[in-house]
Amino acid sequence: MLQKLALCLAMSLSLSPSILAQEEAPKDARVAISALEFLVGNWAGPGTSYRTNGTQTHYHDTEYVRFDLDQKVLLINAAGQDDDGGTIYALHTIIYYDVDAGHYIYTPYSGRAPRSFHCQLEDSPKLLCLNAAEDYRLTFQRLPDGQWNEFGERLADGAWSKSFETILLPAEPAPETD
Repeated sequence: MLQKLALCLAMSLSLSPSILAQEEAPKDARVAISALEFLVGNWAGPGTSYRTNGTQTHYHDTEYVRFDLDQKVLLINAAGQDDDGGTIYALHTIIYYDVDAGHYIYTPYSGRAPRSFHCQLEDSPKLLCLNAAEDYRLTFQRLPDGQWNEFGERLADGAWSKSFETILLPAEPAPETD
């Protein structure tokens, strides 16, 4: 019996560093996620899609952004509507900080297979996200007047060109869901 107790104690002591590391990682992730506070809020306003043929489409965008899971992730619920009120996109996005990799992971879900982006926080503050193929990037920032600015860019022939942009103002809270 004493040998079993000694063995259990030895095993728990040998596991302590890994257990401590697991406890510290969420705290580091929370610190990193808290740096995205500048995105939190309810936002609404105009958006523009830029097609490769030079045409533009205008829409109305809403973004409801909040922390979740004890400040470990940032959630973004976004929707775009055309002039007639029809939905042209709806996204549920999760952003978390990968402590081991040292960067944020941005993953939007729309009912199709999600594609993740690796993101870095810049000083402005600005969150810059790049897809795995490194041919599409997203930028999230607050403008000096407090507006939310988000835009996407695609890489073609060595040059980045905008695919969409929104400039949003504070909005009403998200409607309650069942």
